[in-house]
Amino acid sequence: DTFPRPLPTWAYHVPVIGSILVHPLVDRILSSYIATGALLILGEAVLNGIIISKRPYTEIDWRAYMSEVQPVLEEGDFNYANLRGGTGPIVYPGGFVWLYAMLFKLTNNGNDILTAQCIFAVFYLLTLFLVIRIYSKAAGSHLRPYMLVGLCLSVRVHSIFVLRLFNDGPAMLLLYLSLALLLENKVTLGCIAYSLAVSIKMNIFLFAPGLFLFLLSTGGILSASWYIGICALVQLLVGLPFLLKFPIAYISQSFNLSRTFKRYWSVNFKWVPCAPLEEESLLSDCQGIFTSKAFGIGLLALTAFSWILFSIYCGAPGAKKSFLKRAMGREKLSTQETVTVMLLSNFIGVVFSRSLHFQFYVWYFHSLPFLLTCTPLPGWAQVAVFIGIEACWNPWKGETSSIESSILLTVLHLVLLASLFVGLRVHKGVKDA
Repeated sequence: DTFPRPLPTWAYHVPVIGSILVHPLVDRILSSYIATGALLILGEAVLNGIIISKRPYTEIDWRAYMSEVQPVLEEGDFNYANLRGGTGPIVYPGGFVWLYAMLFKLTNNGNDILTAQCIFAVFYLLTLFLVIRIYSKAAGSHLRPYMLVGLCLSVRVHSIFVLRLFNDGPAMLLLYLSLALLLENKVTLGCIAYSLAVSIKMNIFLFAPGLFLFLLSTGGILSASWYIGICALVQLLVGLPFLLKFPIAYISQSFNLSRTFKRYWSVNFKWVPCAPLEEESLLSDCQGIFTSKAFGIGLLALTAFSWILFSIYCGAPGAKKSFLKRAMGREKLSTQETVTVMLLSNFIGVVFSRSLHFQFYVWYFHSLPFLLTCTPLPGWAQVAVFIGIEACWNPWKGETSSIESSILLTVLHLVLLASLFVGLRVHKGVKDA
C-alpha cells in the first residue's frame, strides 16, 4: 500500500513545498492509498455539502424521471407506452423505474430537491470510495496514490451527481460495485450488480466485452454462459411486472438501441456535418452525415473492430499474453488485467459513441487516471490529455459544446486510444503460448 518517494522528484525541490512534502507524516499519507483515499473522501464530503448549499440546482431530467415513475406508483400502470415525462417517453429498463420510484417516495413525490441532492452526494462518495478501492487493488508501480487526486477534480462530474441528479451516476455506482466484487472473486454478486447497473442505464453494456473475457477466463464458455444467465435472470426479474402485462412496449422502449440524439447537445461529434431542420423533433434537430445510418454503422464497426484488435494484441501493462489468449486458455485474469480490460472495453465504446451528452462524462471520467498511466505518454502529456478532456466537457461558449471543443475531444480520445494500444501491446518476441 506504500511507495518510496510518492511524488515526482521535481516536487521535492520546490521551495517551502518541498520541505513540507519530506515531512514523515505527509510522506506517509501520500504513499498510502488508504490514507490518501480517506482524506479525499472526507474532503469531498465537505465539498459536496458546499456545492449543494452554494450552487443552484439545475432542472433537466429530474422532473421527467418523477413523471415517468409516478403512474407505476399511484395507478399501478405497467404499460411502458404510458410512462412519459417532459423529455418524452421512458427509455430506461425496469431498474431505473424501481430506483427512481424509491427516490420519489424519499423526496416527497420528487418535490424535496435538497433531500435528493443529499442522496446523490452519498452516491458520489460511494462511487469515489469504490473507485479508490479498485485502484488500490489494481495499481502497479506506474499508478501512485497521489494520482487519486485527479478523481476529485472534475467540475462536470460533481454537477452530474449533485446539481442535476442524472441516472448516469447511480448506474456507474453499481458498475464499480460490480467490478469491486469481481476483484474479490465474488463473481455471482458481481454479475448481479452489473445487471442491475444495466437495468438503470444501457451504457453499462459498453463494459460487456471486458466482462465476457473475465468470465471466460474463470472457467471457459460453460462457466461464462452460467454467469451470463444470471445477468439475464436479473433483467427478467426487474422487468417482470412490465413483461407480464405489456412485454412489447417494455422491450421496445427500454432496450431501444436505434435512438438518435440532437446534434446540438453532442460533445464529441458535433463537428460532423448536419444541416439544421426547419422543424425540430424531440430527438432530432438536423439531417445529414451525423444522423445517417451509414455513420452509425461505421461507428459500430469501428467499436467492434477495436474491441477485437485490443483483445487479440493487448494485455495488462507488462503482460506476456493478450487478454484473449489468457481468457481462452482459462487462465484467470489478474486483478490488474480485469480492471484494465473492463475500463478499456468501456472507453472504446465511448470513443465511437455517436453522441455524448454532458452527463455521459461520468461513464468514463473515473477511469481516465488509470488508463492514462497504462500508456507510454510522459507524465506531462498524461496531465495535458486529462486537463484537455475535462475542458472539452465544459461549455466553451453558451450552454453547450462548440465545434472546436468537439474536434479537440475527438482528437484527444483517439490519441489516448492509440497510446493505449502502444502501451498495452504484447511485445513482439515474447512467447504467447
